[in-house]
Parts: sequence; C-alpha cells; structure tokens
Amino acid sequence: MMKTMDKVCCLVAALSVQTAAADYSDMFFFGDSLSDSGTYLPFLLSTNPNYTGEGKFTTSPGNVWAENIAERYGFNASPVNQGGNNYAQGGARIQGEGYSFTTAMSLVDQVDTYLGSVNGQADHNALYSLWAGGNDFLWMLEGNVAAADVPAYLGGMVANNMGAITRLEGAGAQYILLPSIPDITNTPTASSLSAEQIAQISTLTKSYNQQLFTQAAASGVTVIPMDIDRLFTELQANPTQYGLLNTTTALCPTVESALFCIEGETYTAGDEWLYAFADFAHPTVAGHQLISDYVYSMLNGSALANAANQLTINESATVQQNLHTMLRNTLIAESADNLWIDANISSSDSYDKVPLRFSAGILIPTNETSATGFAIHLNEANLENSSGDVDYQSVGLSLFHHREYDQLHINTSMMVTAGKTDLDRQVDLLSATRTMHSDADSLSFNIQGELNYYTSYKALEHGPILGARYQYVSFDSLEEKSSDGTTSTSLMIDDHSQQSTLLYAGWHFAAINDINSNFSPYLDITWHYRINEDDDALVLALVDYENNQFSTPTQKTDKSYGLIETGANWKLSDKVALQGRLSYRSGDSQQENVSAGLSALISF
Repeated sequence: MMKTMDKVCCLVAALSVQTAAADYSDMFFFGDSLSDSGTYLPFLLSTNPNYTGEGKFTTSPGNVWAENIAERYGFNASPVNQGGNNYAQGGARIQGEGYSFTTAMSLVDQVDTYLGSVNGQADHNALYSLWAGGNDFLWMLEGNVAAADVPAYLGGMVANNMGAITRLEGAGAQYILLPSIPDITNTPTASSLSAEQIAQISTLTKSYNQQLFTQAAASGVTVIPMDIDRLFTELQANPTQYGLLNTTTALCPTVESALFCIEGETYTAGDEWLYAFADFAHPTVAGHQLISDYVYSMLNGSALANAANQLTINESATVQQNLHTMLRNTLIAESADNLWIDANISSSDSYDKVPLRFSAGILIPTNETSATGFAIHLNEANLENSSGDVDYQSVGLSLFHHREYDQLHINTSMMVTAGKTDLDRQVDLLSATRTMHSDADSLSFNIQGELNYYTSYKALEHGPILGARYQYVSFDSLEEKSSDGTTSTSLMIDDHSQQSTLLYAGWHFAAINDINSNFSPYLDITWHYRINEDDDALVLALVDYENNQFSTPTQKTDKSYGLIETGANWKLSDKVALQGRLSYRSGDSQQENVSAGLSALISF
C-alpha cells in the first residue's frame, strides 16, 4: 500500500538454518496513462522550462499506482526512458498508433521492446503488469470504428493483448498481472454522455473484459486478474466509505490533461485526497492509492491462508511432539493401566491468544518393558498478523506404543486430526477496511517414530535421540465473502494438500537421584530438519473470474529449527506421577515460541 536459557538457546539458534521469504525478483509495467510514471517529463520540460508537474497523468505531486506497488515491494517504477522498468506511456493503445501529443508506443510494442532488451528471456520470478485498452475504446467511441465492425474490433483488442501476454509467458514470465479496463462511464466523462451512450459503453466494457479473461482461461495462459472495473463501480456506489467526497467531477476541470493538474496552480493542497479523478478520466493520487491498495491485497491474498495452513500443520505436529516427550520421560507404572492427562500452552508473537492443547488417554502395559495406548487431543489456537485473523480448532485421536530393549527405548505413534479454520482477511482500501470471511476444514495424518539409547554416568543418565515424522494434511477449498457485500476483493482457494518428512536428532540428559528416586529432572535438546516438504503455492481465483486461476509467491517454511525441552518427573505415590515441562523452539520464523505443559499419569 501507499498509504532463558541463553547459552542453550544460542546453541539451538546456531544449529538452525533460515530460509528467506519468497518474493518477486523485479517488477515491469506495460500500458497507458494509468500506469505511466512520467515518460513525458523530459519532453514537457524541454517545451516549457517552467513546467512544475511530474509528467504523470494524475495530480502532482504524487504517485501512480505502479509506483506505489513497486515501492511496497522495494522496487523502482521509474519510466524506462529514465532508467526504470516502467514501459507504460500515456496515450498508448494495445496495438496501433497511440493517443498523445507525441506518438506513444503501443502495449504490444512495449512488450516486444522489453523482450528484445533481454534476448527473449524474461525474468521468471518478476511481476509483469499489462494494462491497456482505454485509449482503444476512445478511438472506437470517436467514430473511427463502424458500428458493424465493433465486435471484430473488440476481438482484435483481445487477440492483441493475449498475443503480448503469450509472448511474455513463452519467454519465461510466470506472474502476469492483468487488470480489467475500467468503465469510463464511472468517470467524469459520463457527464458528457447520453443515457443511451452510457448503457452502450458499459455493455461494451463488460464484454471486452469478459472476452479477455475468458480467452486467457481457454488458452491456458495464467494471469493474475485485477477487477478494477468492479472496484470503481463499488467506489461510485459508496465514495464516503473510502474517505472521498467527489467521484463524479474532475478536481482540475479546466486543464487539458491531468499532466497539468498541479498543486498550488490548479488545485488546493489536500483536495487530491477528496476527489477520485484529476481530469475527465485519470485518477487523482487518492484514486491511484485505491488501485494500489487493491492490487496489493490481491497479490498478498494467499498470505493469511498460508499462515492458517502452517498453523494447522504446526499445531498437529506440536501435539504429537508433546506425546513423544511424555513417552520419553514419564515414569510409567509397569503393573497397572495408566490414565494420561496433559495440558499445554504456548507463547509466541504469532498468536493473538494463548493456544490451548489438552490431551487425555490410556496407557496399558503389555509386559514389564512395553506399553500401548490411545489418546484424544483437543486444540484451540488463534493467529493474528497484518493480513488478518485465524481461529483454529481441532480434535485428534492417536495410537502409540513404548518398548524397551535394555538401554534402547522405542516410541511410535500415529495420529489423525480433524480441524476447522475460520479466516478473516483484512483488506484496506484508502480509509475503508473490508473483512473477507471464509472457513475450511482440514484433515491431518501423522506418523512418528523415535529411538533413545540411555547410558549412565554417576548421577547422570544420557543418550542420543533419533526420530522421524511424516505428516500429510488435506485442506478443503474456501470462498471469501466480504463484510460489506462487495465482490471485487473476494477470493477462492482450491482444495489442496501438503506433506512433509522431518528428521530430528539430539541428546537426552536426566538426573539420577539416589536420595529421592521419585524425582527426575531432564533436559532434551534436538535439531529438526525437513528433508522434504511440499512448497507448492496455493491456487487462487477471484470469485468473479473463477476460471482464471493463479498463484503468487509464498513464504517458504524454514528447513530446520531447534527444540529445547526441560522439565521434571515427580512420582507422588505408587499411583500418581506428574511431569512439568518447558520448551523453546528457535530458528523457525513461523513458529518460534515458548511452551509450558503439565502431565499427570494415574495408574488404576
């Protein structure tokens, strides 16, 4: 948008390898005056040295949406003739001679010029925006196209636009932003049109946009659709919601072009944030802020769902890890069945509220060296970040087995968890905030095995910990609904699954107390490494363009993290044993936390 265990913790952090969040490698913009960031400034200064504007088709000073979104990601959207990556030129058509006091390069030629500059090899991880068509409509509306030829003309616009997109994709581009062209009847231009003309133009605009995205879907080309037309229709329906007072007349009605809508000369400072349009068709900086806010919300649309997925995966894994900590360290009664009860909480910057985990189960000794059991697990967690809120609840069932071969101990478990996730994604558009609500079910299947080999040295029991966990999680599809009934920001996400295999190794330490054998403090230090994990991006679509599925870069999960667990077992009587524990997880940017738990083992 525009607008402590210090030493041990340091050891664990040093063992952990971090993976940087995935993002775009660069940004390139192609199109017309709606994206032009100052192509004509050198020309304007050469013809009028007293020109004080910025050479953009908006209010000066100020950014167009392309500059806002580029700055948001740390890039520069300066015009290509001034050393930047913005090829857009005011007056450009999709193909053919442009509209301007100086001939503008068409969208098609802009793309071909870029491809020529990189020898036909587009930056695979860059974001490309292709937004043009408004000037083609003006050309048609000025009588340059016979009424009988309008359908063919629109078809040619679509074909030429798709040709440029196809060449970009063929050169290696995978993230192609494709905004719909806005209906000019939602601009001050409408005041000069008859009701019949308004109806005709609106119909043609919707027809073109529909043909464009239908053709993209039919041809198999992946684009990231931006429904700018619907966004501005929603703006016109309720402008004050966004903090605007005027969306029907121009801020600078007397200027020839928004190029000359300049603060202190043709408008009063501050008014650019009250008007949507600078001239008859071009947005003010407020209008461009709205566009860039919208684009960012779409590019970042999968962030909350990804966070929800990681919450689901991590919570299931944490419950199973707690189970194995109990099996590794608890004093199990060998001659009676055991009731196991466990409660666990965590503290992390990621959580809005402290997650609660409760487990209860039965351990049944089969002989002096083994026990088998089952447990039910209840879980509740809430996550909050800049993208919104996630509420997660789950019920799980586990089967587990403990076996001892002298100094070698083997623990295995299998767990199935059914989860329910409610998501409220926050979309900020100028002063308006939309809450996009959705919900989805999940099903997790985990298998974990662990080997421990214990030896003794004086008052210390110690030995290696070796383990592995396989996890498979399936997520249902979801569809967002906006709190204000609008649809331009509503996303759909396909059902999907994620699986991972994790190995861990470490060392177990426990004190042997000859004076009181019923009390045993312990310390476990382990390093966990994901040897394989699905990192496929989520597949999204706008609700209004559900056939145009796309993906955006997503943050990769960290490959490794460290876990420190310390606690003590108290055998209160022949029938009751308690285990208290603290754990610290470090090196995992999405799940760094401190946890505390208390278990009771009651024989009967």
